[in-house]
Amino acid sequence: MVTIAKLTEADRDRIAAAVAKAEAVTGVELRLVLAHSSGHYGEFALIYPALLTLIVGGIVAAIEPGLHAGRFFMGEAVLFLVAAGFLQWPTLRLILVPSSVKREAAWRHARLHYASIGLKQPHIKSALLIFCSAAERTVEILADDAIGEKLPTSVWQPIVETFKADFARGRVADAFVFASDACAAILSPLFPPEPGQVNEIPDDLVEL
Repeated sequence: MVTIAKLTEADRDRIAAAVAKAEAVTGVELRLVLAHSSGHYGEFALIYPALLTLIVGGIVAAIEPGLHAGRFFMGEAVLFLVAAGFLQWPTLRLILVPSSVKREAAWRHARLHYASIGLKQPHIKSALLIFCSAAERTVEILADDAIGEKLPTSVWQPIVETFKADFARGRVADAFVFASDACAAILSPLFPPEPGQVNEIPDDLVEL
C-alpha cells in the first residue's frame, strides 16, 4: 500500500468547507473520495510464486536431469512458500501488479462508488465525483449525463493533472480543495444553484 500524508481534522474540515463553498455556487452535488487502495491483489501472491517455481524448476531439471524427485519437489515447495511469504507484504505485491490491472481496479472502484450515490440519494438531480485511489496513483472525475451533455470529459483533465502533482508532493488536502474550487468554477455558469436547494450529500471527504 502506498503511504500517503496523514490528514488532520483541520485538513478534513478545510476540505468539507471547500465542498460547501463549491456547492454554494452550483446546483451540482460534489462527492470527494480518497481510497487508500482499490484492491488487495491477493491472487498475485500465488500467481507469481507459482510462475517462479515453474521457471526455476524447469531450469534445474534441465541442468540436473538426474536429481532425486523427492529433493526436487521439496526444493520447489520451499521456493514457492518463501516467495509467497514475501508477497504477503502489500507494498511489494503492489509493485509487482501490472499497471493495467491496477488501473482497471481503480476504474471499477470509482464507478461502483459513483453508482452508490444514485442508489442512496435517488432524487439528486446532478452529481460529480472526485475519486483518488492512492495505491494505484489514479484520479478520476466522474459526472452524470446531464453534465456530460454540456461539458466534455477533457475539461476535467487539467484539474486531474494538478491534483496528481499536489498529491505526489503530499499535499492531499490542497489537492482536494483545489479540485473542489476548480470544478465549481467550471460548473457554476452552466449549473447555477437553485433556490432552496438541499444539500443531499455530506460535504466530508470519504476515506476508504
